[in-house]
Amino acid sequence: MLEYEAGKQASIAGVANEHVVLGILLPFFPNAMLSAHQQSTHDLIIPHEEIYIRAQVKTSKKSISFLTRGREPDDITI
Repeated sequence: MLEYEAGKQASIAGVANEHVVLGILLPFFPNAMLSAHQQSTHDLIIPHEEIYIRAQVKTSKKSISFLTRGREPDDITI
């Protein structure tokens, strides 16, 4: 696993991971897209039926679970 330094390297890894997540989502949500600018409160926009899901992508050194553990669906940080 890669070790990320603070600063530029961590920023590059974060943007790369946003693209990886988008690539995973596109077969299931073909209209998913990256946010329009880097300073927004969300990284991805995922249109689903009549709603738009705004999601943040977080980079972590450790593996994390995708279970929500009882949280509300609109307040999930993965």
